[in-house]
Amino acid sequence: MVSVTAMSNLKKIAVWGLGKHAINRIIPSLIKVSGLKLEGICSRNLNTVKEFKKKLNCYGWTNPEDMLKKKDLDIIFIATPIGLHAEQGKRVLLAGKHLWCEKPFTCNFLDSEELIKLSRVKNLVVAEGFMYLYHEQFKKICDIIRTNQIGNIKEVNLKFGFPRLENPGFRYDLYLGGGAFWDVGSYCISAALHLFENEIVNVKYANIKNSKDYKVDFDGTVILEFARGSTVICSWYIGVGYKNEIDIWGEDGSLYSDKIFSKIDGYNPKLRFRDKYGVETIDTLSSDNQFVQMFKKFLYMLKSNDEAEKERENIIRRARLMDYIATNCSKN
Repeated sequence: MVSVTAMSNLKKIAVWGLGKHAINRIIPSLIKVSGLKLEGICSRNLNTVKEFKKKLNCYGWTNPEDMLKKKDLDIIFIATPIGLHAEQGKRVLLAGKHLWCEKPFTCNFLDSEELIKLSRVKNLVVAEGFMYLYHEQFKKICDIIRTNQIGNIKEVNLKFGFPRLENPGFRYDLYLGGGAFWDVGSYCISAALHLFENEIVNVKYANIKNSKDYKVDFDGTVILEFARGSTVICSWYIGVGYKNEIDIWGEDGSLYSDKIFSKIDGYNPKLRFRDKYGVETIDTLSSDNQFVQMFKKFLYMLKSNDEAEKERENIIRRARLMDYIATNCSKN
């Protein structure tokens, strides 16, 4: 039996947006996190709301204002198209709710900056949903770099791309924040920043290519140079064979790992090391749900002002670099 005290300590969360990602990944992961209670869902689609309200035994709203007015609701996770995040995020914060948001936070630096400032004024937590950051695979790779296990890093290659989607949703809609840069490139660029989190970064090259058939970009390449001499090459595509990987080249060895960003359930990541002579060893890691780990960390931010402020600073750093690339890259 669950005690009244335990129930009272639960943080109530609602999910705004019920696309496939929210239904298949976000909601099932939230339900698994101790300390969270899925209080409700919100979508313009009445039939979807009715279906999942019943399945999940929670509130269902088609009018966001009804959700925002609910006094005992603590957190709202935004899972809507990228182009809507800024306006919806502001409404969440003004309603006095903590804001957890699907990546990227917004598609404009000034919008992200406004939300960060508002979160500080309202003393509310904001968090950006780059789930891969919280998996043991990526955390271990960061530790390998920061403890110099393969020497000074000369070059990192980050690749993420997949075939064209049969049901792309907002991804082909310019006004909803579509395109590969925000949806796919953001993974590679955020990873580069996190690998070298305390270093100044310079954009050496940036090119974003627009699709011939749509008004959005389908691929891009960015080359980043960090203060201590490491070069990171980020490449992303829509309309290619699937790739999702990291390759790191150090002075004393190299490291490769597949499925660095997105993973199927039960996947056991492998870290493939080669020493300076090319001799390979493989470290197999345990499977884990990176969304569950992410939400556990977000929940901890509600208790730690230091962690909450660190997340604000990370969001701003990512938003600033993304905005700079979007504004200054060559386009064709």
